[in-house]
Amino acid sequence: MYFIYRLLRLLMYPFLNFIIPTFSKSLKERINFENVEIKKDDFEFTFEVSSEGELEQVKVPMLYLLDKGKKIELLYCSPSVKLKCQELENQYENLYVRPLAIISFFPFGKNYYSKLPQGKIFVMCRYDFFPELMHYSYSHPSVLLSASAQNYGKKSFLIKKYLKYCYRHFNYIIAATKNDQDLFKEINPQSEIMTFDFRSLSIKERQLRASSTIGKKSSALLESFIPYISSNKSIIFGSFWNDEYPLLSKDLTSQYIPVLAPHKLSSEETNQLKAIARNNGDSLYLIEADTTAPEIETMIKEFEKSPGVWVITIKGILCELYTYFNYAYVGGGFGVSVHSVLEPFMANCHVFFGPVHHRSSEKIAIETIDINRVHPLGKMSDFYSYLNESGLKSSLGSPSQVEELNIKYKQILKWLDW
Repeated sequence: MYFIYRLLRLLMYPFLNFIIPTFSKSLKERINFENVEIKKDDFEFTFEVSSEGELEQVKVPMLYLLDKGKKIELLYCSPSVKLKCQELENQYENLYVRPLAIISFFPFGKNYYSKLPQGKIFVMCRYDFFPELMHYSYSHPSVLLSASAQNYGKKSFLIKKYLKYCYRHFNYIIAATKNDQDLFKEINPQSEIMTFDFRSLSIKERQLRASSTIGKKSSALLESFIPYISSNKSIIFGSFWNDEYPLLSKDLTSQYIPVLAPHKLSSEETNQLKAIARNNGDSLYLIEADTTAPEIETMIKEFEKSPGVWVITIKGILCELYTYFNYAYVGGGFGVSVHSVLEPFMANCHVFFGPVHHRSSEKIAIETIDINRVHPLGKMSDFYSYLNESGLKSSLGSPSQVEELNIKYKQILKWLDW
């Protein structure tokens, strides 16, 4: 079957690489993205990721191996994660990164072998089950990280057949949730299967350094604004989309200090948010990276006279910001799909989000830990009443949680013989 696949790829190759790109700008850009000189080396591991989220999943075990001096090849599928991968490459001499060849993959000859992974052990994150990667994993010790089989039961017969074929290629599977682990045990009883979310460990480590990280990004925010919200009733709206503004009812803004951390940080999106707030009769208080402490203090005085909404557009601190709140709304659930609910959960927040969460393995995972802090909303108008239910109490952090994660992490490394 794999030989037939290679023949089909051979027939498609001239169309995908020479003919169609003359008409398709996006395809031409993809080919240019993949066009790098490939370094050949005796790599001990190859890690493969698609996105920044997947890179975060593999980063903890990958850095552990790099620190032990292991030679590692990191393949990335999406241009969106290229910069993050290259930043890691600049930090480690024993790490080599390159884009995964999808369009430019030539299925025969020297080019075929050079485009494949090179590591003696192959580690994939999630589900980039390209046949050439599956063929490689079949002939090498292989690990599937953050494995998720969500909606597996709804797949067609042929898709299920192929997924079973893929899952059975891996010697070790680390499932995203307990439900996924149970399903993988049915599908592939021969594999070693455990449950762990590596990202939870990196999130917790980031949150333990929250004040240091925020202070480096904006000392004014740390010194002036955070003490203010910490001593008042506040709620953070993380990865917030502008069309979710109806969540901010007058009842809510009169009793809470709403702090918005937009999903999109462009000036165009910020200006649109200002217009929405203005049309709603709300004052908007904007904190940017260069906003000074005296400016924040002046805004606090104005806010006391004319309450409204706060907006923080400082990049790279949302995970840390969650640690200063008891209540967090995570955006995206009234759109395509909810963003990361694990970050506020690890910060010991009550976590609220919209109804579109079927693709979130994080939502399933946090429910198994503490369902009392997980609050899906049916509609935006439910938010204020739900937020004020008598059963909701402020969450307090558990210092032992970090140690528990570290113990499980060490068990995983021993289990993998890393």
